[in-house]
Amino acid sequence: MDMAFAARKQGNEGMARVCARRAAGIVVRDFLDQHGIEAAGLNNFEILVDESVRKSLPASVLPALQHLTMRVDENYALPTGIDLLADAQAVIQTLLKEVSE
Repeated sequence: MDMAFAARKQGNEGMARVCARRAAGIVVRDFLDQHGIEAAGLNNFEILVDESVRKSLPASVLPALQHLTMRVDENYALPTGIDLLADAQAVIQTLLKEVSE
């Protein structure tokens, strides 16, 4: 997430989104590993969109995952009000809390 915030600070929103998605994917994979759920063969983006993975995650992170996997429009923008860095942070905080309990 540090790289995502650094990219945003430099005005590179596209890279910020990529870094946020990667960070969320890494934490989702760790969550699955901690719960003995297999996700082999899925990259860090695929792990965010896979329905069987989503069924294994807390329901509270699903809206953020939906945002994280949205496609940008022809202007490389997301709908107003969606902040992928905030969504990634929400997913990460929720899953890290679940793993530590």
